[in-house]
Amino acid sequence: TPLGLYENTAYKSASFHLKQGENIVLYTDGITEAMSDKGKMFGEEGLEQVLRTLQGNILAKELVIELRDKTRDFTVGAQQSDDITLLVLSCFPTTYPSRHSVKKSGTNKNE
Repeated sequence: TPLGLYENTAYKSASFHLKQGENIVLYTDGITEAMSDKGKMFGEEGLEQVLRTLQGNILAKELVIELRDKTRDFTVGAQQSDDITLLVLSCFPTTYPSRHSVKKSGTNKNE
């Protein structure tokens, strides 16, 4: 059930962990219901096809740009009939130096 659609709706919560290189793609129906100038919808199939071609380590920003561009290419010549919202979350390794491995760059020998 979409959030906020019905008053007093009970929602279940869940959690999961993204693995390195995995993405979560959140989108509104403006993506899947985007229409071509011939009246054909982009659909879940169009979205899935784009995502399949982009497998591998891709930055969230690149994924958003590619999905935006593919949706625009599909709808060229047609009027946009709905809002389009897209959010991509990606999991990439980030390493931070331990505080013990950071050395000060002073000239004092007592540092």
